[in-house]
Amino acid sequence: MEQVCTKHGLAKTGLCEWCGKPVCDECVTESMGKKYCFTCLARLPLDKLGTINESIGSRGEKNIDPTMSHEEVQEKRKYV
Repeated sequence: MEQVCTKHGLAKTGLCEWCGKPVCDECVTESMGKKYCFTCLARLPLDKLGTINESIGSRGEKNIDPTMSHEEVQEKRKYV
């Protein structure tokens, strides 16, 4: 049986490096060759988060306001 994304039910394009859940193109964020779901992206340590935020591709940019400070992004992610 093919694994599907736990959020969207679509065919997986990879597994989250942090939690291991299957992720699809709609909910995956890739950084430095590793894939993360958005839930785990919000939980990553701050030193890793800076690297990931800088490398998010065009798909991910729609979910992050580049005018927000790092602190504002962290505050909003608390409620995701």
